Amino acid sequence: MLVSVFRIMLLTISGYLYYLFIFKDMNSTPMGIEIVLMVSLLVAMIFTKLKASRMFDEKSDIEIIDTMDQGTFVNYISELYKHTGYAVNLPSDAEKKYCDIIVYHRRGKICVKCFNHEIDLTKTDLGAFKKQNVEYKRTKFIIVANSFCDEELKQQLWKDKIEVFERDFLEGTLKKLRELREKRDLSFKLSNRFAK
Repeated sequence: MLVSVFRIMLLTISGYLYYLFIFKDMNSTPMGIEIVLMVSLLVAMIFTKLKASRMFDEKSDIEIIDTMDQGTFVNYISELYKHTGYAVNLPSDAEKKYCDIIVYHRRGKICVKCFNHEIDLTKTDLGAFKKQNVEYKRTKFIIVANSFCDEELKQQLWKDKIEVFERDFLEGTLKKLRELREKRDLSFKLSNRFAK
């Protein structure tokens, strides 16, 4: 709830600042009001980012991920990619037929298909996903699953140049994120201790 309030405040302040900077003469508004608006915009942005990171950290436990339904799992994977430095977009209507999220990194576009623990990959029809992989040579195709994949299926997908990231990938990524968070918290505590 509080995050929503801060997001609305963020949108309102940024819209008003846009109005001030583009449509209105900057000299007509007192400098103090502009500074207060800029600082409050910055505070709202920082608070929203910290709150979103804290919420993500609370959900970053494999037992919690195991209870997620398919839609929640897709949202979690998109947040996971965001936290690891990727730009994430929702697919267009045409892309929704074969992927759940579109991820961009410096190497290019990646189409990601997500499967939670309830879905058996061996019984899943991946025809549309494979077809798009053949059509779009420059796009990388990845399957992220919260279960273990059959080795035969994994080899078949590898031949089609589709990578499969299984449960151990999720556990390893969560472990790395925890270690980075602990390192960041430790360095923050140390810097506060030395500042005193």
